[in-house]
Amino acid sequence: HANRGEISAPLILDGGAALFLTAGTENIMTVSGGVNINTGAVFEVRGASGSAALNISGAVTNAGTIRLSSTTSDDAALDLGSGASITNTGTIEVLSGEGGSRVISGGTINNSSGGSINVNSDLSIGSDINVNQGSSFTVASGIDFTLSSNATMQVNAGISGSGDFINTGTISINDSAGASTVGSLSNLSGSALLLDSGVSGVTSFTSAGSIANAGNIVFGSGNDGSISLTVTSGTLDNTGTIQIKDSSSNTNTITASINNSGTLDIDEDVTINMNSGDFDQLSGGIIDVGTNSTLQFTGTSTATDTIDFQSIGQVTVRSRSTVDTNGLNVTNGGSMTINGTFQ
Repeated sequence: HANRGEISAPLILDGGAALFLTAGTENIMTVSGGVNINTGAVFEVRGASGSAALNISGAVTNAGTIRLSSTTSDDAALDLGSGASITNTGTIEVLSGEGGSRVISGGTINNSSGGSINVNSDLSIGSDINVNQGSSFTVASGIDFTLSSNATMQVNAGISGSGDFINTGTISINDSAGASTVGSLSNLSGSALLLDSGVSGVTSFTSAGSIANAGNIVFGSGNDGSISLTVTSGTLDNTGTIQIKDSSSNTNTITASINNSGTLDIDEDVTINMNSGDFDQLSGGIIDVGTNSTLQFTGTSTATDTIDFQSIGQVTVRSRSTVDTNGLNVTNGGSMTINGTFQ
């Protein structure tokens, strides 16, 4: 146990060893050398009668367990200095304990093959994260995971769980990731969710609850791949921009009931499956279907699934482009510029 100090030499924890940084009147430990946490070893930052913080300025190799927790309602924080990194083939776990905040900031976390990151308490993270193939990243139900505005999350293996994602940075779901699931997503102003299928890849992002997009959601310019964005229950509320980028024969699908007061920028074919819901074009909403692109609406019932282009929205269908409503109930209005096909 320690509650204050600095370690400048390399720190090695062998199997069965445990080092607990606990809080007290002085509650910060700084490690300026490298850290090796071997299989079976535990390095825990634990809030107890005060906040606990671990500052690391070197490289960390973790094959054991790094844990953030508390025995009282106090904070636990891990700060990676400039250029510092964690290569994780073991476990990083964030526990609720008795309360308090959990924060990881700075540097880079490489979640490598065999590694797992388990978020079981609200976590704010300002580190760049690489979720690599063969690793796992799970956020538990009822837990908020917040990615800070200066951070990037590269997902090459699917994220899982039913926790709630709050994104103010950049989340990039790459073609090797396969399926990713969250409980809900708040994509805040200035943030980005990037979905990329690569070459013949399949990328899917599913939210069990609503998606609120005030930033950017971008379907990437892959080649013969498939990208899908799905809201299982709730709505996709777009006040930002959803962009379908020009690609080579990508299959792009959005399955959701949508309220659009932002921009749908469509430069490649996309299908919107309303799944027993509605598409409502609200005040300020813009739909721009680019040349040689098709926006196709589908639903489960022509009696219940409706498309409402209200008088306060704007729809532009450019030359050699198509909007296909597939016989669903449509209310036309607003500013509609049709140089292609609207059917």
